[in-house]
Amino acid sequence: MALALLLCLSACGQSDPVSGRWTCVSARTGELTVPAALLSGQPITLRLSAAGIGTISLDGREGSLRWTREEGQLFLLLEESRIPCALEEDALLMDLQPGLTLRFARGDRAAEPAVEESLSWYGWWEVSDSQGRMPDSWRDCCAELRPGDFGPELRLWDEDGSRNEPLAVLQMHWDGARFLADSGFFLLKQVGEGEWTLDPAAAPLEFSGSYQQGEESFSYRILLRSWGQQWSGEQRLPFRYNDWYLPLIGSGEPMPERIG
Repeated sequence: MALALLLCLSACGQSDPVSGRWTCVSARTGELTVPAALLSGQPITLRLSAAGIGTISLDGREGSLRWTREEGQLFLLLEESRIPCALEEDALLMDLQPGLTLRFARGDRAAEPAVEESLSWYGWWEVSDSQGRMPDSWRDCCAELRPGDFGPELRLWDEDGSRNEPLAVLQMHWDGARFLADSGFFLLKQVGEGEWTLDPAAAPLEFSGSYQQGEESFSYRILLRSWGQQWSGEQRLPFRYNDWYLPLIGSGEPMPERIG
């Protein structure tokens, strides 16, 4: 009898695998992993208690939630949302919306394997229907999205410049599915709020539009693929694809700050 009571007390004292503090370390969208540092200016955290209640912190704001299990499935109940989750070893996976899963590590994110805090792309951009000094042309270009002083920052440069001599610098924010421009510039022109949209899961990543600044005008198209991906033969390859890009990715090198 005493042994049975002791075993019961021991089992009751075990902590619930859901309860505790969880920190978002990354988001998975399609085949791409987006580091948490690009999703929010401050860590996204969950605090869950064994009583089925908890809080979520996002961008310095905190809200209450409840959690429940139904037929073995874990759900977070936040306002009108019912968000399915799963436990995987010592990680909590939150299916925030179709095609987007947030990964949380228990405790401090430092306990999770390091995740690159930037996203990189390589490809080309072209100018057509030019009126002014800019000739119709196409050039290799690179792009990088990394945490900046005011949120995620997108930089775009071509073979005539570098990361520190960019074509474009844009301040972005994450809306839960995409990155949207808040402000910045492309060449000599200011980019307005929402003018550029970046879907990190898109393959390829593409921007197109028209440019008008003074007497200078042209149409442009930018086509990029994630750094490390190989391009199919059906697409127009960047000019430095074979002699510069393939040797670098073959040796596992990160994207340099200058092309060539």
